[in-house]
Amino acid sequence: MEIKFTSKPYMPTLITSLLLLFTAIFLPWGVAGVASVNGVADWGAMATIAAILGVCLSFLTSAKIRAIGLMVVGVLALIGAIIFITRLNNTGLSISYGIIFELIISLVAVYIGFQDFSKSNPAS
Repeated sequence: MEIKFTSKPYMPTLITSLLLLFTAIFLPWGVAGVASVNGVADWGAMATIAAILGVCLSFLTSAKIRAIGLMVVGVLALIGAIIFITRLNNTGLSISYGIIFELIISLVAVYIGFQDFSKSNPAS
């Protein structure tokens, strides 16, 4: 199987991945008073790296590989956010709105990837 890239990205994959990246970098995931921590710290870095991978995947021409890749990106971002939440309790920080958005967007990424996979692989 040959992997080819295109200059025009697949917009649902690109938008979902950019939302994951924006949420991981700029929104607070944990707060303690005035201090906050974003998704680049600790296991949140896994979500950040997955989002960057998703941006690259949006330029693939193969719909099936792109769909599977988006599902993997969503699962990796979800796992990174869940581990971040479990470790957050030990540090004294409380959960902030950024990690809730990350969880929701990662589930949306898995859903969009599954829908694209179903369209590219019709049942016979």
